[in-house]
This record gives sequence, C-alpha cells and structure tokens, in this order.
Amino acid sequence: MINSAPGTSNNPVILTLTVLVLLTASGAVGAQAIEEIIVTAQKREQSLQDVPISISTFTGEFLEDSGIDTLQQLDQYTPNLSLAFSSQLANNRIVLRGVGSVGNSAIEPSVAVFVDGIYIPRPSSVIGTLTDLEIVEVLRGPQGTLFGRNASMGALNIRTRKPGDEFSGDIRASYGNYGHVQVAGALSGAFSPEIAGRVAFQYSDRNGYGENSFTENGSDSDVGKWEDGSVRGKLFFEPASDLDITLTADFSRIINGGGVIEVLSDTVQPEYLVALRRFLSPTDPLTMPTGEVPEAVHGFDNNVHQDHRDYAEDEQWGIAGEVNWRLGEHTVRSLTGYRKWYNDTLNESVIRLPMDLIRRVTFYDVETVSQELQLLSPAGGLIEYVAGAYFYREDYGIDQAFDHGPDFCSPFVGNLFASYLASFNFSPQAANAIAGGVARDCVRGTQRDAVATRFRQDVSNYAVYGQLTLNVTEQLRVTGGLRWTDSNKEGSFLSLVNNPISAPPSPANPFALDLRIPEQHPDLEYDEEEITWLANISYSPVENLMLFATYATGFRSGGFNPEGFDSVAQAAGADREYDTETVDNIEVGAKGGMFDNRVVVNLNYFHTEIDDLQDRRFDGVNFLMQNVEELTQQGVELDIQARPVDQLYTVLGVSYLDSSFGNFPNATSLPADIAAYRTSVQLSRFLGFPPAELPVRDLTGDRNHFSPQWQLSLVAEWSDRIPVHGLGWFVRGEYQYVSGQNVGADTNQAPQTMQPGYDIVNARLGLRGADDGWEISGFVRNVFDQDYCQVIFIQALATTLSLVDPVTGGGMQRCVVGAPRVWGVEASYRF
Repeated sequence: MINSAPGTSNNPVILTLTVLVLLTASGAVGAQAIEEIIVTAQKREQSLQDVPISISTFTGEFLEDSGIDTLQQLDQYTPNLSLAFSSQLANNRIVLRGVGSVGNSAIEPSVAVFVDGIYIPRPSSVIGTLTDLEIVEVLRGPQGTLFGRNASMGALNIRTRKPGDEFSGDIRASYGNYGHVQVAGALSGAFSPEIAGRVAFQYSDRNGYGENSFTENGSDSDVGKWEDGSVRGKLFFEPASDLDITLTADFSRIINGGGVIEVLSDTVQPEYLVALRRFLSPTDPLTMPTGEVPEAVHGFDNNVHQDHRDYAEDEQWGIAGEVNWRLGEHTVRSLTGYRKWYNDTLNESVIRLPMDLIRRVTFYDVETVSQELQLLSPAGGLIEYVAGAYFYREDYGIDQAFDHGPDFCSPFVGNLFASYLASFNFSPQAANAIAGGVARDCVRGTQRDAVATRFRQDVSNYAVYGQLTLNVTEQLRVTGGLRWTDSNKEGSFLSLVNNPISAPPSPANPFALDLRIPEQHPDLEYDEEEITWLANISYSPVENLMLFATYATGFRSGGFNPEGFDSVAQAAGADREYDTETVDNIEVGAKGGMFDNRVVVNLNYFHTEIDDLQDRRFDGVNFLMQNVEELTQQGVELDIQARPVDQLYTVLGVSYLDSSFGNFPNATSLPADIAAYRTSVQLSRFLGFPPAELPVRDLTGDRNHFSPQWQLSLVAEWSDRIPVHGLGWFVRGEYQYVSGQNVGADTNQAPQTMQPGYDIVNARLGLRGADDGWEISGFVRNVFDQDYCQVIFIQALATTLSLVDPVTGGGMQRCVVGAPRVWGVEASYRF
C-alpha cells in the first residue's frame, strides 16, 4: 500500500460543497448569466440544459484557460472519469463510472471516442496533445442507440473548431520546467463567399520526468521524454443555400521515452533484494552474489536504477467528409471517415531490473473506414426524430517479439537455475555446473524473436437506428430509441517459441521458464447481433428546470485474446475467445438554473448492471480476457456552474460511486498463490502428475478496480480590469480530489495495489489586453507535488523470481508515477 501524503484532506467533498453553497447564496446578485453551451449529444445542436443525459462539457476556452493539453488531464475535471497511462505509450485506459479497458490489446473500449462525428476505435490513438477544440462532451451512461457498440458506459464527443467567414487566428506558446516547450496556433478565413478554410497546428517537446542511474548497454538516463506534433486542415464549402460540405484532414506524430515506473518500497521484503542480487550477479551467485538491485528505498522521487530503453513512435492520419443537405425542413447528413494509426514500440525494457534481460518490440497497425447517413427532422414540432444507417470496417494487426538481451542467458538464466537447484540441496559446484549448461543451451538458441506472436483481426459492423421524441406538451417529452447492430470479427493468431528456454518444461526440456506455448489459430471468428434501446421521459414543471428518467442499454463487442498463453493458462482452461458484454442502466436526474441562470445545477443518480463484464486475468506472465458474470455500478453525479458576481466564475463537479461484483469467484489470484500454482503446473508437466488446484480468489461483493468512491473538482477564476489602463487580470485556482481506489493492473484487489485518496492543486495568474487580444500568464500544476500512482502492477516475472510473500500473498509491486509539479509561463495572441 502507498503511504498517503501529509496534508491530504479527509473529507473535501462536504467542505467544498458548503463553501460553494454559501458563496452562491450570499453573492448571486447582479452578475451576468452563465453562457449557454451547445452540444450535439443527440446528433443535433441543442442546449446542454435541454438534453436529458448526464453530460460534463468543456469548451475550448475552458481547456486553454486550464492548460489542459491531453485527454489524460481531463479526468481531473470530470466526475466519474479516469484516464491513465501504464507501462507502454499504447497502454492507456479510459474508465467511466469505474469501467474501462486498456488500449494495447484487441479489447474493445467501453467508452467510445468520436472526433467530429468519426469513431476513433482504440484508446491508444487519442493520447496526443489537444489543439483547436470547440468542445469536449463527456456523455455518461450507455449511448448504444445513437453511438452504437462500445459506448456501453458512455462516450467522448469531441468537436474541433470550424472555419469562419472572417480572417482570424491565434498563436500560443509556453515554456516550463523539464525543458518543456510548446507552441500552437490556428488560422481561419474565407477564400470566397462559398469557401472558407481553417488550419491548426501544435508542437510540444519536453524532457522526461525521471532520472535513471543505470546506464549500461545503452540504457537511457532520461526517463519519460515526450515530443509530439499535429496539424489539421478544414475546408468548408457552401455551393448552394441548402447544401454545405466540410472536408477535414489531420496528421499527428508522437515520440515517447516511456514513463517513470518505480518500485513501491513498502512492498519490498529484504529477501527480495537478496534473491535479486543472486539472480543478477555477474559473479558466482551462490558464493559471491554481487548483482545490482533496483532503487527500492526512496519512493516517488522520480529516480530509478534499472534497465530503461523504452522508445515508441506513434503516428496517425485521417480524412473525413461531412455533407449536410437540407430538404425543406429536414436534413440529410453524411459522415465519411478514413483513418490510419501506427504505434511502433520499438524497444521496451520488460523486466525493468538493472540488467539487459528481455526487450519487447510491438507494432500496432489499425486501418478504419466508416460511413454514416442520418436523417434529421426539424426541431420544435410535435415529433422530432433522427434516423440513421452506419457501416464500419477495421483491419487491426499486432506483431510482438521478445528479444533476449546480452545478459539474459548468461548470467541471468544460469543464476536463476543455480539458485533453484541450490534450494534442493545441490552443492554450489553441482548447481553452477548444471545451470551453466542451461545457460549455454540458451545462448545457442535464437536470441532475436525468441518468442514472437502475430495477431490479425478484421471487423465489419452494420447498424440502423432511430430515435423519436414526442413533445406531448411544452413541459412533457417522451423519447424512445432503437438500434440494430450486426458485427463480424475474423481473425488469426500465431505464437512461435523460437528459443526452448521460453517453452514449458518437459522431460526433454526440464529447464525452461514457461513464458509461452506454441499456438496456431488461423480461423478465428466471432459474430454478434445486438439490439440496444433507450426510453426517456422528461418534464419541466417550471421554467429553467427539467426532471428526467432514462432506461438505456449498450454493449461492448466480444472478440479474441490477442496475447500468447503459457502452460499455466492452458491448464486453467484459457480460451482464445471471450463474450459480449451487455449493460442496462437506469438514470434519474434534474437540470436547472437559478438566480437568472447565474447558477446552473445538473444532478443525476444512475444504477448500472453489467453482465459478462470483460476483465483481464493475469497468470503471472501473461494477461488473458475472461467474462465476469455481473458487476453493479451506481452513484450520484453533480455538475455546478456559478457566477455569483461578474468577476467570479466557478465550476464544481462531484461524483459518488458504489461498486459491487455480483458473482466473481474466479478473479486473478494473489501473486504468491500464482507462484505456487505455476510451480505445480510445471512440475506436473515434467513428472506427469496432475497439478494442484489454483487457490480461488473470490471477489463477489467487492469493488471493481479504478472505482473511487468520491471524485471532486473545483475551479474558480477571479478576473477584473485595472482602472484607467483597461488591462485585464485574472487568478485561477483548481482543486481535484480522488478518494482511495484499487489501481491494480489486474483485478485481484490486492491490498498492495490500493492508492490512497489524494488531492491536486493547480494555479494560474496573468494579464490580458484591453480587448483580450493578448494574454500572458504563469502557471503551476500539482502545486504541492502530490505523489500518486496511475497504475500499480506486479514486478515482471515476480512469480518466477520468488519476489512474493507466502504470508500475505503479495509481491514486489511497480508504480506508474503520476506527473510531478510542473510550472511555466505562457503567452498568446489573437487577431
């Protein structure tokens, strides 16, 4: 378990709510109203307050004022949203209401991402810097009717800025610690009365947040460096008064040096370091162990001592077209998209110990084509409706190879088996002699592509949908929606074990590590046909107040495990295929404005039942997907905007989440139990007797991981004018709190993977020109340098290296450290 930082508030929710209520009640006189926000959550432009959905919105101006550069930072402002990186650039997750999935696999997301109406299928492909956005809409709850599959927990609906008729532009540049340099800008204008264009760009570069003291064999001293750039162009055509066309092209590229992944010092037993000194020793491991060990004493200092050579290149581009044809009062809309995404994780240190052992090379390649047709009725009549048809195709490939580093076979493998034989009372001379032979056999085997896998998946998806609203009276509306989806997946999987040391042990190969088994599945196929639907009723008893209730369904597509299995997974009955996940959600809420809309309050309660939850199970070496019978997520979400006086603008977001597995008797076991089971399975293959039973880890009634009970965000900005000069000044403070949660990469709810509650404070102050044409500001994010883990996972090969505790069941854990305190200055100019 991580030690909670001093000064962390124990109950910020009540405190912040009390302060905001008192402030609103005492000061909401004479201020201007909250500006209306227009969203497209129901495929047409509507006021946020008229849409009976739980939505958090962030305008482009808000994102710029808060210095939000990536989607990963958005969770600090959004109730019940979590976005986190893990050990790979491609391994990020989008979690909404406590449910989500990692991005470095073929697992479908449960939170769909759309940019300008085009579906972005992989969470890994939305990790770059945000630029030139009009709005980000976080739609909570199943969006299965209008947004389709893989929006079972919600959707992120992102719109970029459109070309304008007038010539305009902006440029923004910043410099900060860690050598962070960033520049972004946009230019927009009309070429003729019928044609307008807009181009936007951004570039960002910084050093890593961590330092590595182990620099042998090319291991990098700078941990986590980041460089990315993107450009987007838009052309808007209006050849006739009833027809408009928007064409978009974009390109982005990221170069990343991994993340800061530290050993959690309070999960380290003294005997772990003794064992590592033997396994990593360049001298006799039994009589003179002199191996270096990772830095395991000073946690959260962003200093590591381990092999680090992570390097990834991420590149994507796309083209899209939107056509709106107005037929009388109806509109026919066409959305066409083509996208290509590559992620080449060219060199990743898997074991992360101070020795060059195993390098993982992974290539992701995704190509998608989508076409959507919509028919939208006029708004405001007795009946409003939207109907549509959708086609989507995805070609997805993952090629992965594990290469042996120069230290893997010798001394590492030799030391490992020498220590193992010594534990059976072999003399040091005999143990070293036998282990030396194993190491030589390992060296004679293939080192490059020692293990290699190839996964391919083709997805074809067809859907038709419709949603109709009956405006019974001016106060009462009833809405129903239905979507039929037919999806087909065809795939193949190939796993090659080219060096016998990685194969399962056998009488012919007794000294093997059981990292993978050879597999070949050339004809994988998964078909599904699903009906998702929605029923909603909303009622406005008085002006500026809407009450609503909704029942909605959604689903996340089933599919194939894209990772290789070992003999442990095989013995446990691992299946290459997993089933579709389905979601039923009941929601009631209220949206209202008070004090002449100087205060806007949105409140809702939800109850979500998830059947056949897709969850990753860990067998000590590999992850595999399985289905969990039932999970219930329920809670309350509150969004408040308030302008008590003209100078002060505040935004509050609060969520409460209750989480419980209905029936989960086969969760990932604790590391020590897995280690014992792996030994049993390997001995059974060698000696021919049945393996022992894997101890059951029953999480029935427990919380899901990444499901904090409380999340809170408070933003307050005070802005005013300097008399006489007319210059503007502002000061902005932000406070975010997340209560304790389990952030383990695998779902075993181990006490060691609990992240205690923490809070983060950001601050910004600056000057603005008299006409707001320019701005200069200084900022600090994570003012008090709060320590926290985004994800916690067991040390690689911990179950093989005896880095486990049979008393507690735990083992040595790794922490993907959150961003430290960063500061800088920023200047912008608009014209």
